[in-house]
Amino acid sequence: VDQYKYGKNRVEADAKKLQAKEEELMKRKQEIRNRLTQLKKDRKDLRTAIENNA
Repeated sequence: VDQYKYGKNRVEADAKKLQAKEEELMKRKQEIRNRLTQLKKDRKDLRTAIENNA
């Protein structure tokens, strides 16, 4: 995209939109990481419970 075709406001609007999208993706990434951590903990707890009952 040729920069000179854009006005200042359009560039700022696009930048804001991209920044908002990036923030949303970072938030989702963190939520997924938290979920993964929780699943790993659950798996560990289950293994421990199985070993204790075996």
